[in-house]
Amino acid sequence: RTVIVDEDRLPLRTGPEEGSQEIALLERDVVARLETCEPDWCRISAGGYGGWAPKSALWGVGADEILE
Repeated sequence: RTVIVDEDRLPLRTGPEEGSQEIALLERDVVARLETCEPDWCRISAGGYGGWAPKSALWGVGADEILE
């Protein structure tokens, strides 16, 4: 399953919180593989990087959707 990054220069983070270290910056319209989702964050992978992004910055996953 995939999602599309809906925010320009979206930081991909090591954990599901704003204070987590940035791993990479993803450009708008990047297609990423969806791995798991918590209430507000999803773990995704793209371009050889994997990390967490706010669910609100991703197109293709519902606001109330939880994936394990």
